[in-house]
Amino acid sequence: MASGNGGFRTSIDPEKHNHEEKVRGQPMTPIERQIALKAALEIDPGVSGFSFRAFQAYLVTLVVCCCSSDSGVDGTVMGGINGMLQYQHYFDMSGVGAKTS
Repeated sequence: MASGNGGFRTSIDPEKHNHEEKVRGQPMTPIERQIALKAALEIDPGVSGFSFRAFQAYLVTLVVCCCSSDSGVDGTVMGGINGMLQYQHYFDMSGVGAKTS
C-alpha cells in the first residue's frame, strides 16, 4: 500500500490488491493518491476547524501575511519618498539614485 512519502509508490498498488511489485520512485496516479489520503484520514482525521489549536494556527497565519505585506508597502513608500524634493532638501541630498535608496 502507498504511504505518505511525497506521492510516490513504495511497493504495492492499492487499487489492484494483487500485491504486484512496483518500481520505486514511480509517481502515484490521482486515484492512488485519493486512496492513500482516505486511508490516512481514517487513521488521523486532523484538527477540528473550530478548535483552540486551529484558531492559533489562523492567528499565526494572519500575522505572517500582515508582516510580509508590510515589507512590500515599506519598500514602495520609501521608493516614492526618495524622489520628493522636500525629502532631498531636508537630508541634503541631490537627485534620486543609489545614495537615496
